Amino acid sequence: MTRMNNLPVFLNHRYWLNPAPVPLGPSLVGGFVFFLAWFLLAAIALYIAAYVVRKSGDKLKAKALHGFGSALMKTGLLGYLILLFAYEQLPILGMRLWALFWLGLFCWWIAKAVRFAVAEYPARRNNLERLKEMRKYFPGKKK
Repeated sequence: MTRMNNLPVFLNHRYWLNPAPVPLGPSLVGGFVFFLAWFLLAAIALYIAAYVVRKSGDKLKAKALHGFGSALMKTGLLGYLILLFAYEQLPILGMRLWALFWLGLFCWWIAKAVRFAVAEYPARRNNLERLKEMRKYFPGKKK
C-alpha cells in the first residue's frame, strides 16, 4: 500500500512543474542511457531493413519500416536531450514536464506509423496491384 500513498505526488502540478527537481543519480542516468540506446539501435535496425526492402523493390513496405524507425530515432535523440537537461539541472529545461511531453510525442509518432501500416498501406498496395493489372492493356513498354 505504500506505493499507492505516493500516487498523489504524481497528480500534483508542483511535481511536474518544479524548475529545480531532485538531481538524477549516476545509476538512474546510466539506466536511462541504456534504455534510450535501445531506441536508437532499434531505429538503426529498422532503417537498414527499410533500405534492404527498398532495394528489393517494395517501396511501400520500406516507407512503413522507415516510419517506425523515424519515430524511434526521434524519440531516442529527444530523450537524450531531455536527459542532458535534467542531468545538468537547467532550471526550466530540466523540469519533469518535458518527460511527459516526450512520452506524448512518442505515442503520437508511433500512432502515425501504425496508422500508415494498418490503414494506408493495404489501400495503397491494392491500388498498385490494380494499376499494375490495368497497365498490361496500355500501349507501350511492358514491365
